[in-house]
Amino acid sequence: MGYTLLVVDHDAIIREQVAGHLRSKYTVLEGDSAEKALAIFQSQRIDLVVADLVLPAKSGLELVREIRSQGQTPIAALTIRDGAEDQIQAYEAGVDDFIAKPCDLRLLSLKIGRLLDRCYPNGIEERHLLIYDTLEVNKLSRIVRLGGEEVPFRPKEFDLLVLLMENAGTVMDRDRILDAIWSVDYFGDSRVVDTHVKKIRKKIGPYARQVATVFGVGYKFEK
Repeated sequence: MGYTLLVVDHDAIIREQVAGHLRSKYTVLEGDSAEKALAIFQSQRIDLVVADLVLPAKSGLELVREIRSQGQTPIAALTIRDGAEDQIQAYEAGVDDFIAKPCDLRLLSLKIGRLLDRCYPNGIEERHLLIYDTLEVNKLSRIVRLGGEEVPFRPKEFDLLVLLMENAGTVMDRDRILDAIWSVDYFGDSRVVDTHVKKIRKKIGPYARQVATVFGVGYKFEK
């Protein structure tokens, strides 16, 4: 099974050129706006995002920040805005590489390949594993194992554990967790996060302390 990329650009011609070239090596999905791209990202297994920073309505930088808030999926910025300040803002927002337009498609492909190799050093088969000692989470099969034994997780519990482990060491406030797991349209009680954390701690047993409470803020997974 190969890598799946998401190409985001409001210019249909450029988007189709880039996506078409990359399809010789990867599965490629396309989005013409930050809103559509985010919907695809949240509903599909995406291994790398190639995003223009100049998008209609919500900007490319906003898209980068939202994707980065949900994990460590590598992001390459492909944009005509290549000044020093533009690059600084892009890297501060969370991009992993910056590619200026116009770009030779062969060079783009090489940069994408190097970025994938760097972000997934264990190769294609292990890129969806999150491991902490004997706690193993497979994002692709959505299976959690503790000491080699499978532990049943409900969908939201699994998604929350993945979010915390992917952002290990980073404090995740409740609003950020709600947006990432329950979507921005959730208007229920924020205590649903606390309830799910309690269930996760119970299920991961000896590693319950790794899911630490940051009082008055939220939670983080201790490295």
